[in-house]
Amino acid sequence: MIRITGRPARIPKLLEVYEAMQSYLKQVGMNVEINVVEAGVRTALTNCGMGKAVSEVVAARGGDAAKDVGTLADMEAAVKKGGANCPTGDLIENEPSNETLDFGRQANFYMSCLFPRSLICDPSPGGIQSQIAPALAASGAERQRLLSVLADKMHDDVLFVGMFDLPVLYGVNPKLNFKPRFDGRVRTQTMWFNP
Repeated sequence: MIRITGRPARIPKLLEVYEAMQSYLKQVGMNVEINVVEAGVRTALTNCGMGKAVSEVVAARGGDAAKDVGTLADMEAAVKKGGANCPTGDLIENEPSNETLDFGRQANFYMSCLFPRSLICDPSPGGIQSQIAPALAASGAERQRLLSVLADKMHDDVLFVGMFDLPVLYGVNPKLNFKPRFDGRVRTQTMWFNP
C-alpha cells in the first residue's frame, strides 16, 4: 500500500490533486490511500530520513546524538543499516521552493546525510556529502558552479516528485535579468538584478 500524505488546507485543491493521483495509480493496479494529517504528524514523517539514521548510529556507538555531528563512518553505517526505522511507501507532499534563488538550502535539506528530511546519503569519497560543505562555503561564481553540479545531480539522478510548486513569478520584476530555458529548468546562477 502507498499512502499519499499531506497537511489539510495547505495548498488550494490539495485534496482534489491527491484524489486524481490516487485514481491514476489505481488505474495501473496500485493500492493507494490518502492520508491528510496535522502538521506535527507530517513533520514527524518527513524528519525520518538519513539524518535520523545517522543520529541513531551516533547514539549506538555511545555518542550524544543531540550534540555530535556524524562522521563519514557514521554515515556509511547508516546507509548499510538501511536508514532509519521509518515507515516507507509514502508520498509525502513537499514544496522544495527556491525563492532565494540559491540551491544551497535544497542541497542541505534534501541531499545531506545529516539532515533529518534527506532520503539521500552519499558519503563515498568525492560523493555528494563531500561536495555540500564546499559549495555552501563558497561565494560568487564558484558557489554558482558548485551548486549547479549538485542541482544537476538532484535533477538527473534523484527520484524527487515535487507534487506542488509555489507560483513564483521571476519575470515580473523589471530589474531582473532572466531568460527562461527551453527545458524548463530555472538556473538561478544565470539571473541577476540591475541596480
